[in-house]
Amino acid sequence: LVHFIMATNGNSLTPAMGEIIQLNVGGTRFSTSRQTLMWIPDSFFSSLLSGRISTLRDETGAIFIDRDPTAFAPILNFLRTKELDLCEWELDRDSLWD
Repeated sequence: LVHFIMATNGNSLTPAMGEIIQLNVGGTRFSTSRQTLMWIPDSFFSSLLSGRISTLRDETGAIFIDRDPTAFAPILNFLRTKELDLCEWELDRDSLWD
């Protein structure tokens, strides 16, 4: 489900950069802002949220991404903080390439 921010007229709901995006990555739920996912132009997420890539949605309306949620968590944290902490990756080397 996507949350919306009230438009300036207060009468209608319109999508905004502050909206919360619900993701289902390999069965694990993640919530983040549209702004977090869109800050890298022409990335997978900006393409997904702009409609250039078709989206799959689960039964709750969350965007479904068929990937390992353990590998996704550090990627989302990078998008949030703009820093990459390799110690955060609790994966063996082979699973990074799956």
